[in-house]
Amino acid sequence: MTHTPAPWTTTIDYLPVEGECHWIWNADREIIANLYISPSKNIPVEEQRSNICVMTAAPDLLAACKAINEWCGTDDAAHALPFEPPWYEQLHAAIVKAKGDQS
Repeated sequence: MTHTPAPWTTTIDYLPVEGECHWIWNADREIIANLYISPSKNIPVEEQRSNICVMTAAPDLLAACKAINEWCGTDDAAHALPFEPPWYEQLHAAIVKAKGDQS
């Protein structure tokens, strides 16, 4: 499974019926997703907006996780870790989840 490459950006429209709509775009200005903010939901509006920010940053966060994972796995004495960091499993699990792997 692959995802749309970064960068992703967000714009906001205010639609007469639907209300606040956030559009997530790729670098070619193609729509990846549209998300509506709903004040009627149990999730506060500001939290919904924050969730959209995390979604927009997702490909950049995945790239950073992969880079750290690769860096930790090298044998370069200049940065080799003498132990497995306590967050390593969490990092690996995040990468697997982002890639849609079921393993």
